[in-house]
Amino acid sequence: MQSAHSQFADDQIILLLIESSPQCANNLKAHLTHEAPHGYLVYQSLNELSLDYCLSPSSVIIVCSGRSPDASMSLLTSLKDLCPDNPILVTGSYFDSTPEAALINLGATDYLPACAAKSAAAVMKAVRFCSLTHKHQQEVSNLRNSDPLTSANSRCFFYRYATEQLNPASPSSDHFALLSIDLDGFWRFNTRKGHRSGDQVILEFCQRIHSVIGESGTVARLGQDEFAILLKAPCAADATEIAKATASQLMVTMSEAYQYDEARTFLPCSIGIATTPIPGDLDTLLKNAGLARLSAKKTQASSFVLYDQFLRQNDTREYELEPDVANALRGEQFELYLQPQIAISSGKIVGAEALIRWNHPKQGLVMPAEFIELCERNGMIIPIGYWAIHNAGEQLKTIQALGYEDFRISVNLSFRQFQDIQLVKIIKRILLQNGIQSDLLNLELTESALIRDEQHVSHCLKELADLDVTFSLDDFGTGYSSFSLLQKLPINALKIDRSFIRDITTSTSDAEIVRVIINLAKSLEKEVVAEGVETQEQLEFVRSLGCDHVQGYYYSPPVPMSNFLELLKQHNG
Repeated sequence: MQSAHSQFADDQIILLLIESSPQCANNLKAHLTHEAPHGYLVYQSLNELSLDYCLSPSSVIIVCSGRSPDASMSLLTSLKDLCPDNPILVTGSYFDSTPEAALINLGATDYLPACAAKSAAAVMKAVRFCSLTHKHQQEVSNLRNSDPLTSANSRCFFYRYATEQLNPASPSSDHFALLSIDLDGFWRFNTRKGHRSGDQVILEFCQRIHSVIGESGTVARLGQDEFAILLKAPCAADATEIAKATASQLMVTMSEAYQYDEARTFLPCSIGIATTPIPGDLDTLLKNAGLARLSAKKTQASSFVLYDQFLRQNDTREYELEPDVANALRGEQFELYLQPQIAISSGKIVGAEALIRWNHPKQGLVMPAEFIELCERNGMIIPIGYWAIHNAGEQLKTIQALGYEDFRISVNLSFRQFQDIQLVKIIKRILLQNGIQSDLLNLELTESALIRDEQHVSHCLKELADLDVTFSLDDFGTGYSSFSLLQKLPINALKIDRSFIRDITTSTSDAEIVRVIINLAKSLEKEVVAEGVETQEQLEFVRSLGCDHVQGYYYSPPVPMSNFLELLKQHNG
């Protein structure tokens, strides 16, 4: 490590003397010429100050000295306004008795009493101290304001800057758009390939963002793969159009593969856009852009969504429901509705899917689309899932007692359930303690649950299969299941997603997808259930393709237990 003196001697230091007396300037010049030949002085008044010197704050040290204490204080304040990034050394005989804190509070880096200025060593010490202190302050500032990996603005800087820009008291009439952008699937990539590869991808991701934004906006890294972009526009309409055009450009730029080590990977991105003016502060703007980004992820890969009134209403609704979810389970406000599953060959009800409903004491019947995702995020879905299995078992026993001994009931199993290490143990206890016939309990899971942690999910399914529990793969055709995965896992049935059934009689592509799924299931010796059957034509179409069971409004919507028992009597006698 270099000494303080050698660090100073290797740099070309400019001492910019403002309002200092000629005698002070001559004394300093004599000392510096002897001790530091690379350093030199420039003598100016405040009115003559050239801001060119302030463009290189790392090499320019301002030395100020007024005619009186008040003049020096005023001069120091003015200099901090003009040159906020330059170190300032204050000199003067009248400061000999002035507390150092008073000068430092006004922005001085150090001060040099007149008696000390007569010593060359003291002058050099003060100059070196100002130079090194300023360098350290710059390093700290860089750490606070810049992201160490990408050199983009940090979260801390972005909050300060954006808050200042969005300040309602600001005289600016500009409007702003905030873009929240991240990479879909980055967490999974980072976990599998390691942080070194992840850092390479993030660095290139940031470089691509800057290549699109340039000087037109402010870019900051807020999280692991999350970046924020603040754009400025003269009016609200322009802010929206600029943001949408920018998002489109970003989508094109992010469509290329990312290079890491000796390999390449494609990672789509999602973008959420929120614009001003909106109620609230920066946190509100960030939250809205984040919600729009999450909505984009649900829509499709590589897309952007503008936060609008619809999202705002959903967000408000969710906010209102969130405090009540925890009490709903304890208050026995949940209820299982049953939707019949019909065997096409016989036309009889052979089973049912149990679907949860929330009887909210104030808002009435709340559908799962309004609270399930909330429960996924806050973890309540885990106890709710076990409650559903327990109550579905009780309904199964009631139906069996009426003589429908081979009736099968299906319950949805959330991917979050698999994160509970007690999953198999708790389900086994529910089955044994309540006398539920396990081979008539079918657990439905989605394709996304399979790929989140394939090894762990496979282990859980096999343990449950040993208890004779069966499994259906829900919404089949919309996810990423592989042929080999279907062969390895104990999946008993595939449920064709309703989106393919809806237009099966008019869309040749949907009809072909359904045909392929049914043929695949038959080759794997698995049953097939067509969801969302609403018309006679749809029923006949899937019947002609060899589908085993159907479920949908053509027969019945989900209904309470009492209504379902009436349906059983009508269909099965």
